[in-house]
Amino acid sequence: MGMESRGACGLEPLESRLLLNAGPRVTALVATPNPVARTGAFTLAAAASDVDGSVARVEFFHDANANGRFDKADRSLGVDANPRKGWRLAMSASSLGLGTHTCFARAIDNQGASSRAVALRVIVGSKTGLVGSYAGTIEFNDDQGEDLLRIQITQQGKGFFLGTFHQVALGESASFQGTIGKRNRFTLTYAGSGFSGKAQGTISPDGRTLTGTFRTKQADGREFTGTFSVNRL
Repeated sequence: MGMESRGACGLEPLESRLLLNAGPRVTALVATPNPVARTGAFTLAAAASDVDGSVARVEFFHDANANGRFDKADRSLGVDANPRKGWRLAMSASSLGLGTHTCFARAIDNQGASSRAVALRVIVGSKTGLVGSYAGTIEFNDDQGEDLLRIQITQQGKGFFLGTFHQVALGESASFQGTIGKRNRFTLTYAGSGFSGKAQGTISPDGRTLTGTFRTKQADGREFTGTFSVNRL
């Protein structure tokens, strides 16, 4: 009588395979527009992918405790489970309030795994435009001391603004043109009667204050440097 060998223990060897889920990724997060007026609306848009499955939804959050880290204290802003037009969330800026805010996006895949949260700064201001009147002070780094400064921004376009300024005590006026870069930083060049120069600085998150430094060159070759700060009237 014969028997078929089935291994040392009389059992067929078993094979097991462990399938690991790679998990999804959020590769980009943008806000449009940014900065945004408090009375306006903006859209958060994320790019997400999953190499071994599919992205089921993208969740958006606000850094409610303002610590710059994604944690359980953060407030849910909403969820997008329809990728047909990309992973997006449209919302009112008034729900965040004035100032600079951090928003997060994370992806959840079809197996329930979540990605690392990606952060984005959103600036909510009282006005999106800079056009208007400003007043403040200009302080020289030499013995000229301080002067009152008036600025009038007359035109603003995408990434630029134009206007004039007037130093009250010195009675000097000039026209300027400026550009706006990342993080609300600006640079501008100006020219008046017998002088010209450059300035750079920062626009406050609410769009009401401009602060910076300047360097002016007179027609006779003398140079003056200093700081300035103006507020919207």
